[in-house]
Amino acid sequence: MKSLKKKNKILEDRLSKTQSLGHIGDWYNNVLEHKQYWSDEIYRIMGFQPNEIEADVEVFESFIHPDDRTYVEAHNRKATSEGKPFEIDFRIIDKQNRIKWMHTTGKVVIDELGRMIEAFGLMHDITDFKAIEEGNV
Repeated sequence: MKSLKKKNKILEDRLSKTQSLGHIGDWYNNVLEHKQYWSDEIYRIMGFQPNEIEADVEVFESFIHPDDRTYVEAHNRKATSEGKPFEIDFRIIDKQNRIKWMHTTGKVVIDELGRMIEAFGLMHDITDFKAIEEGNV
């Protein structure tokens, strides 16, 4: 049992370090239990220490750039109704009031009645790529 716990800890540490290098975090939303999980890198991308704030859909939505909120909400409705993999680029305003670009990929899982039961995915901080693309570097 100790060996399994040690192996899990090593794998968790490795994943955290790898996500930090790539500025990519993972998230999971369990709709039935009203619980959300963010990896440490999601917190760091948003300018927080891991677990400094509650991992919550409404909390995250409050960081979405005001000009992108309607777009993100429409995209989320479509993803929820279709239950297919999705991708979206949008901006957030982090804890330090810096505007950052995110590329999010994910999947919504729908039950037999068409209700969302869970969603999961990755969020990638693409701010540097956007700066190069727009010639701001």
